[in-house]
Amino acid sequence: MTLSPVMDGTLFRQELFRMLVENSSDIVVQVDDRFRRIYTSPSYQEVLGYSEDEVLGQDAMELVHPDDLVTVHSAAEDFIRHHQRMTCMFRMQHRDGHYIWMEGSYRKLGPGEGSIGLLRDISARRTAEEQLKSSNGILSLILEHINQGICFFDGQTRLLRCNRLYATLYGLPDSLVQPGTELRDILEYRVAHGTGPVKSIDDYIAWRAEMPRRAQPFDSEVALEDGRIIVLHHFPMADGGYVATHEDITGRRRTEEMLREAQKLEAIGRLTGGVAHDFNNILQVIGPALEIACETVEDPALRLALVDAKAAVAHGGQLTRQLLSYARRQMLQPVRTDLRRLVADMAGLLRQACGEAATLLIAEGSGQAAAVIDVAQFRSALLNLVINARAAMPQNREVKGGDGRVCEVRIAVETVDVAVEKSLAAGRYVRVQVSDTGTGIAPADLAHVFEPFFTTKDFGHGSGLGLAQVHGFAHQSGGSVSIESRLGGGTVVVMLLPAAPVEQMPG
Repeated sequence: MTLSPVMDGTLFRQELFRMLVENSSDIVVQVDDRFRRIYTSPSYQEVLGYSEDEVLGQDAMELVHPDDLVTVHSAAEDFIRHHQRMTCMFRMQHRDGHYIWMEGSYRKLGPGEGSIGLLRDISARRTAEEQLKSSNGILSLILEHINQGICFFDGQTRLLRCNRLYATLYGLPDSLVQPGTELRDILEYRVAHGTGPVKSIDDYIAWRAEMPRRAQPFDSEVALEDGRIIVLHHFPMADGGYVATHEDITGRRRTEEMLREAQKLEAIGRLTGGVAHDFNNILQVIGPALEIACETVEDPALRLALVDAKAAVAHGGQLTRQLLSYARRQMLQPVRTDLRRLVADMAGLLRQACGEAATLLIAEGSGQAAAVIDVAQFRSALLNLVINARAAMPQNREVKGGDGRVCEVRIAVETVDVAVEKSLAAGRYVRVQVSDTGTGIAPADLAHVFEPFFTTKDFGHGSGLGLAQVHGFAHQSGGSVSIESRLGGGTVVVMLLPAAPVEQMPG
């Protein structure tokens, strides 16, 4: 078969064209206006396995993969009607049955001459693209499911890529997490919306610019304007850019601080318990001796002094009981008690404890809220909380509380389900909440309120053992106590006490 004339010119040019076609690794084909083959180059057999005699005069579409036929037919019809050139990708069947990805480029010839096409085997390229696509898919899957924000920046501090958690961490809109976004634009948005670093934008960018000079990965902490703490793990790249992971450790820090506080309170408790126990032993010797002395002394002045000494011993005994309660060494006598009814029975005493500084409100509730507790210790704990609330109230009844209402103390009792939390096991607990609209507690003082002898009251107006007793009672009972407060916004103290098992009805 000779080459159909595809260009005019000298014999030299025809021979040159023939040599190029016959020695090319790409397939050259000529098809008529009905897409039947009228010429194929030798490489057709090398690539697809068919001899010239097997394919000439046949429909060029017969070897196209069935799944690609619609696309190829549509492109061919559009090519015939409107265009001089066409390029498309499709699969063709090899003589042994497998399919090869081909890229076909076609150009129309003169009237009645059909079209000429160049077919190139792109199977290796398609495989590489699929592998890259698969790798990118796996990378995207990893990035989107990791529990840290991740960002990639180039040497000019332009964003290359980030995951969704990075955007969520700083509240970034989609427009600012597109490739090419400048770091400064991201920082300006964060600063405007309260999630920026405490240091200035220029200082932050200058700090980032030092990264290329660091040969090894390194970690750092960044404080945000909204109070969060972010740990950054930096991995410099060879081109001057970097990869960084962003992890919000604010909750972890708070947990660590709470753990340290609990350990400190535990240590103070052990020390306090030891001192209180030894002090109580001393009082046990002094008390009876004073009793004997009072019975034998006849001097009125001396007898009066001994009576005062006995009162001091009694006060010391009460003090040791409070200290032992904080240290969880107080002997409790727990009984099943309906705390809602117990609080109602104490209403008169509690209202008297509030004085004229505040109004006492006891929230109504339905059903029982039973716990197995030491009634006397619970009474003492609740009374301590109400007295503390009263002390936080403005003395003038005309002065409003932190939330704008008349100053009040509110007590609410309810049974709640608690998941595993800190030192508490999962289960049902009775929550006793005492809230007030008083002056609140400064943040610096809030961390110390459960420590024995710590008080914010004026000298001589408090021993600093009220909340310590509440803390000891709650934890020794198998529960917990927590406090929230802000200056001018009042205080909320919550005791969680294990609920008593539900009693079965007879029959």
